[in-house]
Amino acid sequence: MEIIEPDRKVANKVLRILKDAVALIVHPKRTPSAQYFFLEPYDNGREHGYVVTDYTNAIIFSENRNTDQIVLYYGMYQDTQKQSCRVTERMYRSALYFNYNDYHGVVAAGLEHLLRRDLGSHK
Repeated sequence: MEIIEPDRKVANKVLRILKDAVALIVHPKRTPSAQYFFLEPYDNGREHGYVVTDYTNAIIFSENRNTDQIVLYYGMYQDTQKQSCRVTERMYRSALYFNYNDYHGVVAAGLEHLLRRDLGSHK
């Protein structure tokens, strides 16, 4: 019997860049009301990646199930449906697609959505 672990190579590359960017933007010494983000696994069939959230806003990124592109979903944390490892229709419609090696583009778009405070603007 063989145990096969999810392949998160693409998501791990995005995650490394995201961690560096968050450290620069939201450093406690520079930002008095430092914002904390939490990381959760995201496994939905053939998509394996991560949920990054402050428990209000959330982004999910992984390699797209049908292509080599990277997919980024964004919205409210409540739309992540953690128990079923799926996203709501509202979050699914928010999908942004990036070239397979555009890790910095994913991070820039992801941070834009994570740092939003106008929560009503998520569609």
